[in-house]
Amino acid sequence: MRDFIAVLLIGYLKNRSLMEELIKIDLSEDLSSVKVPYKIIQGSTDIVTSSKSIQKFVSECGNNISLVTIPQNGHVPNGKGMEQVLNEIVAMS
Repeated sequence: MRDFIAVLLIGYLKNRSLMEELIKIDLSEDLSSVKVPYKIIQGSTDIVTSSKSIQKFVSECGNNISLVTIPQNGHVPNGKGMEQVLNEIVAMS
C-alpha cells in the first residue's frame, strides 16, 4: 500500500522501491508452462517493460504465445490504442 500511495503522489519513476520490485519480477517460468495459447499486448513506447525483453521472452516461450505491439502507446493504452487492445481480445474469443 505504501508503494501505491507513493506512485499516486510522486509517480512511479521516482518510486525507487517499486521500480526495484518490478525489475525483480520474473514470470517466464510460470508463463512458459501455460498450455493454452495467449497473447502479450504491449505499447510500442512502453517504458515499464522494454520491448526488447518482451520480444526475447516471447521467442523463448514456445508456440503458445504471441506478441502484439500497439503503436504509439505506452504501458497503459489510450484512445485508439485501447480500441486495438479490445479488437485483439475479441479476435481471441
